[in-house]
Amino acid sequence: MIKEGISPLAIFEKNATIGLMKFENFTLRWHSRAGQGAVTAANFMGEALADLQYKTISFPDYGAEKRGAHVVVYNRFSESSAEEFLDPAHPRKIDLVVLMDPSLVGVEIDHEAVLKGLKKDGILLINTEKTDASGFNKLFSGTIVHVPATKIAQETVGRNVPNVPMAGALTKILDLPADKMANLLGDHLEKFFKGELVEKNLVGFHRGQNELTTFTP
Repeated sequence: MIKEGISPLAIFEKNATIGLMKFENFTLRWHSRAGQGAVTAANFMGEALADLQYKTISFPDYGAEKRGAHVVVYNRFSESSAEEFLDPAHPRKIDLVVLMDPSLVGVEIDHEAVLKGLKKDGILLINTEKTDASGFNKLFSGTIVHVPATKIAQETVGRNVPNVPMAGALTKILDLPADKMANLLGDHLEKFFKGELVEKNLVGFHRGQNELTTFTP
C-alpha cells in the first residue's frame, strides 16, 4: 500500500507524561557517502533527542573517511535504558535504516548489507525521487519511506548535501515535535552558518517532513 505525506509510525506508543513517543532501545543506522553530512545529521539527532529527554548516543563505524567513500553511522536512544545499550560495542537489532545515497547499492554495498540486522517490522528510509516501489520492496516486509532529499537540498541550498531534509523526514517518521526540532536545528546551524543559509536549510527541513511517500506491507 502506498501513502503520501504521513507518518508510518502510528504503531509506536506515546508517553503521556512528556508528550513524546516512547522509545525503548531504538537503534538507527545511516548509510551514506563521506561528504554528504550523515555524521553531522546523526550528531544533531543525538543532541536533539538528548534535549527531548532521551538517553542517546551517536557513533560512526568506518575506516579512513575519504570523500565519497561508504560511511555508516549509528544513533541509539531510549527513554530509559541500561548502560550496555548505549555501548557502541554492544550489538543490537536495527529499528530504522537511513539510505542517504542509493547509488551505493550495487557498487560498494548490496541490498542485503543495507537490510542487515533490520527488524522485519522496521523502517527503511531512502533518499530518492521515485514514488514507485524499488527492489527493496521485494526483499523487505517492513515499511519503506521515500523522500527526495537530494532534490530538496539542491533546490534550497544549491548543494548535494541531503542531511537536513533527511533529518526532517526522520522527525516526521519518529513523530518528534516538529517545532521543537526546527528550533533545535536552527540553533545548531547558527553555530556554523549565518542568516539566509540557516533559513534555507530550515525550508529543506520542513520539506523533508512533508514530501514523503510511504510503502506499507
